[in-house]
Amino acid sequence: MEGYEKGKSEGEAIGKSRGKAIGETNNLRKNIRSMYKNGCDIEFIAKVVEKDIEYVEQIIKSNLHDKV
Repeated sequence: MEGYEKGKSEGEAIGKSRGKAIGETNNLRKNIRSMYKNGCDIEFIAKVVEKDIEYVEQIIKSNLHDKV
């Protein structure tokens, strides 16, 4: 039973960590799209979110038709 509890605890920690990372990525993408749709240029967005221009362009191109 002790091994089960340890495994369960470790699994929950991993799941929470992955969920947090996914949420942060989704939020970053939403913010990039929002800034772009509100007239910010790509270079400015990249500087604000501390990502390279190629990353920002990829997010914008892959989400042009999505709503923010």
